Amino acid sequence: MANRPAPRQRNLSLERILEAAAELLDQEGFNALTMRAVAERCGVTAMSLYRYVPTKQDLVAILPNRTLDELELPEVGSVPRDEEIRIVMSSLHQLLLSHPEFAPITSSQPMAT
Repeated sequence: MANRPAPRQRNLSLERILEAAAELLDQEGFNALTMRAVAERCGVTAMSLYRYVPTKQDLVAILPNRTLDELELPEVGSVPRDEEIRIVMSSLHQLLLSHPEFAPITSSQPMAT
């Protein structure tokens, strides 16, 4: 049996893991999100991920925050309040269209009190 080269881990980071997980969610849905599938997209073993994200649940908890970074918010006080609300709702609508798994993942997370 031939020795297989070790997976490349030089470029592995939390951001790369989140990027791979987000791509997987967008392309294949929540049921396809496994640590093994994310690791495969990163070109590493699943065990390599645990240095950055202790569990899949932790990964799922982090993902909505990354997605919310895409939300475009107007500068406070730069437009009338009703226009501000319209801009935020429009941006949220676009975010949900771009990432359909965002709503079910977010709504399944425990809320901090």
